[in-house]
Amino acid sequence: MTTFLLFILIITIGVLIFMGYNVMALITGAPYVPVPSDGFESFVSLLSLRDGDQVIDLGAGTGRISFALTKTGAIITAVELNPILVCIGKIKVLLRGDSAKRIHFSCRNFWTVPLGSYDAIVMYCIPYQMARLSKKIQEEMRPGSRVATYGFRFPDWEPVRQMGKVYLYVLGEHITTR
Repeated sequence: MTTFLLFILIITIGVLIFMGYNVMALITGAPYVPVPSDGFESFVSLLSLRDGDQVIDLGAGTGRISFALTKTGAIITAVELNPILVCIGKIKVLLRGDSAKRIHFSCRNFWTVPLGSYDAIVMYCIPYQMARLSKKIQEEMRPGSRVATYGFRFPDWEPVRQMGKVYLYVLGEHITTR
């Protein structure tokens, strides 16, 4: 009986932590909503990543997009605020083999992460944060950097390509930087 109660207590604490971080994420970025699997190939195709490209997945969740991008040879930094989702992502890296070793999970608020060293960004963010995020990207990233978003467009940017619900932007093409 005590083992069962301990199990219930652990599950309850885990759910409360998960929900707490979802509320925090809603305020600072976006709650956890996984990208549907039909969007993965669109990210891979639109970004045209090369071996060694540095990519940051903002609000990575459990890394579904990140894992899809590993087949390109890119090196992925998956940034997620929720520590439970980061743990799940790290477990998936351990279970998946060599290509998954190109993913590094980081439990951080993406607003605090410098973006200047990345060649591309992937994200699924909610509309009311997109304008603020566009300013951060324009201030920190180099011309030619690629940004792929799922579901929502940046309010003042024109995508250079679209595939399904994935929008591709290239800094310097319809988007000014620094």
